[in-house]
Formats: sequence, C-alpha cells, structure tokens
Amino acid sequence: MRGFENNFLRSSTATSSTYTIMSTQRKNYRDSRVPVPEQAAEWLVQLAEPALEEASRRQFITWLKTSPRHIEEFLAIAVLQQEVAAQSGTVAEIVAELRAADQANAVALFAHPASTQTGPAPGKRRRLLPIWASAAALALIGFFLLQLRSVEAPADSHRTERGEQRSILLSDGSIVTLNTLSEAAVRFDHSRREVTLVAGEAMFDVVADPDRPFIVETGAMSLKVVGTKFSVYRRDESSRLAVVEGSVDVSSRYRQDAPVVVRAGEGVTATANGLEYLDRHFDVAKAIAWTERRLIFDGAPLADVVREFNRYNRTPLIVEDPALAGRAITTVFNANDVSALVGFLELEPDVEVEHGDDAIRIRARR
Repeated sequence: MRGFENNFLRSSTATSSTYTIMSTQRKNYRDSRVPVPEQAAEWLVQLAEPALEEASRRQFITWLKTSPRHIEEFLAIAVLQQEVAAQSGTVAEIVAELRAADQANAVALFAHPASTQTGPAPGKRRRLLPIWASAAALALIGFFLLQLRSVEAPADSHRTERGEQRSILLSDGSIVTLNTLSEAAVRFDHSRREVTLVAGEAMFDVVADPDRPFIVETGAMSLKVVGTKFSVYRRDESSRLAVVEGSVDVSSRYRQDAPVVVRAGEGVTATANGLEYLDRHFDVAKAIAWTERRLIFDGAPLADVVREFNRYNRTPLIVEDPALAGRAITTVFNANDVSALVGFLELEPDVEVEHGDDAIRIRARR
C-alpha cells in the first residue's frame, strides 16, 4: 500500500477538525490511550497486510464492536482512504464472510451512503473511492450494527456436578447460584445482559440497570427483569419460576401470548402449551428451599421425590412398582441425606427397600 502510512489524512465534518496519521513509527492500535481515529487508521493498515492471521481478524471484530465510535471512525477512514483499493483482497474477504452471514441486512444499508460523506482534507483533492470499497465498508459496518450472533464472542458457560451448588458473580454485580446438575450460559455486552439456563435450577439476584434489561431464557419461557430476585427450574420441557423480590415479565417461548407480570410471592409454570399456571399464593419458601439444601414435599408423588433425591446423590433410587410411584409424600428432607428418605419408606408396612451396590430399589411388599 504505497505511501499510505506517510500520507493518510482524515477530515471530520462533525468536529471541523483534521487528523494526520504519520505512521513511520507505528502506534499500538490495541492501546486504549491511542486516539480512536489513529486506532482505526492502524487497523486499516493491518488489514492491508498480505497474510492476516485469524487472531488479528477476530481482534479487529472485537475492537469494532466495542463502541459505536469505533464503527464510525473506521467507516470514515475507509471511505476517505485514497488507496483503499490496493487492499481489496483482505477487506473483501472479511466483507464477503460477513455478507454471506446476512446478505439482506448488509445490502439494506447501501441506500444511505450520504451519511458517510466528509469534506476533503486541507490542500488535498479527494478522490472518490471505487464503488465496491464504499459498499464494502457499509456492508461491514452494517453487519456489526445489527450485532449478528454469528460473530459474537462465545457465551461463558458455568455448570455444576451432582450434589454441587455454586454461586457465580457476574460482571455487573449480579449473582447466579446454580443448583446441582445445572448449567447456565452468560452473554453480556454494552446493550444487554442475557443468561440461558441450559439445564437444572438457578437463583438469580439481579442488580438493577434500566439501560440493560436482564434476560433469562429457558426451554419454555423467556424472562425479562430490570433488577430483582427469583428462582428458575428447567425440567424436561417445562420451566417453573418463583419470584422472591420485585417482579418478572414472563413470555412463553412456544406461544405469542402477551407477557405476564409475576410479582414477589407468585410463581408460574410454562410448558409447550404456554404459560399454564400462575399462582398468586405461591409457596416461594418451598420453591427456594434448595438454596439451604432442603427438599420440601407437600403431597408430591413418590416418583417426583425420588427424582429430586437422585439429582443430589450418586447411588440412585429406583421405584419398581408403578402404583407405589404415585403415592403422595409430605415431609422435609436434607437433600444429601438419602438415608432419611429410605428410613421413612422402610417404616411403611407395604413398602420393601432393597439396598444394592448400584442402586436402592423400592417396591411394594409382597
């Protein structure tokens, strides 16, 4: 790229100022102390190099998405760069990659090229860029403005093993406490806070931020809050919400019904049929007892009781009699004390418990 590092000038109509980039001694474009216009210019130089490493490509993507101003400065410099055509190979490859991911969205921005026009630098006669260069720059910037997930950094994944509970402090100060055998994927950026509960159960204690709503996605429901405390349990195809403090906007992920506001002391269950059950006298204490490693059952079928215990203990309980599986159980157990449940069942005159090396089997006494 002949003469670019010694002759690059940028004129800004917004600030009525002119920057001259003299790069014979190259600045670090990854250093936040370097002015943004110079960072943008250095990135343009970097993209012109014949063999651009994949790591540098991704660093450029990250830098571009860090701030709307980065997008603005890079676009302005790309449009005004007199010899940008010489670097068509690298830039065109990146643009082609991005446009392929969302061709329609990229092309939509081509209708507004006037917004990127700036005046010529003093003493220089500005030469218009080739059409492909302006279009490529617009396509590139449009792609990132739309924040397409195809180039987003991967979400941070957190998980717990059987019997484990763990609290995660998020970057905004919010806390997510995962119950046993649970997994959550966290993705934060400048405009949103999003957590996907992939499996299991979690308590969310969310710090208020009106400019960045906190979103929780599960298989059956989508939750939106500003700042509050609530517990979510994702099980098979259903999800259960228990609100401890504040309120939560709940939407079904299967139906287009209007969101439901669930307030403190209330709970809702969502299935493939939508938001099926809203209880305004919900027993929140029972729903969040797991945070103290307690399991509270009030008329729950034995099959459900066993399933909960099996989430915490390595030796599984197996109910072999279908009729016995439906027996109602009302009591409180320690989640890790499977012997308490076994002892409780052994007191039942019609129940037989067999202790094996691989499992504890529960059946009706013959």
